[in-house]
Amino acid sequence: MNPEEENKHIESYLLGHLSTEEVALVEKRMSEDIRFRESVLIHKQLFESLSENNWSSAKNVDPKRLQEYEALYRDKETAQLKKAIAEAQSNYKKSTSNNKRPWLYYLSAALVAILITIAVLMPQQQTPQELYVAYYTVSDIPSLASRGTEEDTSLVDAEQYFEAGNYENALAILTPKVASVVHNKASVLLYKGISEMELGRSQNAEATFDQLIRSDLMDASMGLWYKALLFLKIEDKEKAKMTLLQIQKSSSNYKYKEAQALLEKL
Repeated sequence: MNPEEENKHIESYLLGHLSTEEVALVEKRMSEDIRFRESVLIHKQLFESLSENNWSSAKNVDPKRLQEYEALYRDKETAQLKKAIAEAQSNYKKSTSNNKRPWLYYLSAALVAILITIAVLMPQQQTPQELYVAYYTVSDIPSLASRGTEEDTSLVDAEQYFEAGNYENALAILTPKVASVVHNKASVLLYKGISEMELGRSQNAEATFDQLIRSDLMDASMGLWYKALLFLKIEDKEKAKMTLLQIQKSSSNYKYKEAQALLEKL
């Protein structure tokens, strides 16, 4: 999609106008595309900064962080930037039509100035949701397909559904496979747990990750990492910390260094 279409899509995502599958696709792209993830976060900050009224209705923002941003937003030193943003928004809205929003590009410069001010004046404290987006990736999960086995066809289909964000169809294949699969059992559990996590079935996802963690499979520690991400996604910081501390018990555990960095940010 072109930049204008991408901006509209991001706006729809932030405003909650996308379907479950569309949301999953956006979040998958954020996990794989740094530029796109930064664009989403910039749009999110823009929406939170444009209007004073937005402060009371902002969602998924840590209350403590929100108060810090609000204090900075109302500070005299940022008053001129705030005024410039409001004037730019007003002028560009008057000069555009057909729901086009080129003012977003113009405002980005002012927004960058605000973000720089925030970064300089206060420590960055990311929300669990933001940390989830920053650390979530499935690029290094072993493939479901095992060459030379009878399981290949259906598991390849499940992997394709998963990559397309069609988690329901992926689960339809993966769920019965858990009991019977011989090869790639760890991968089956990971794809199943992540699919449940992306569909908002947090209890099912936790149970699936626990099944992997308790196993004697070589990739068992991967279950700990994705269980920690699950708790970040549902904004349970304490359980996320406890799970990350389990990873820290052995330097051979999957994502050991990333777990340490996450603990410092939490």
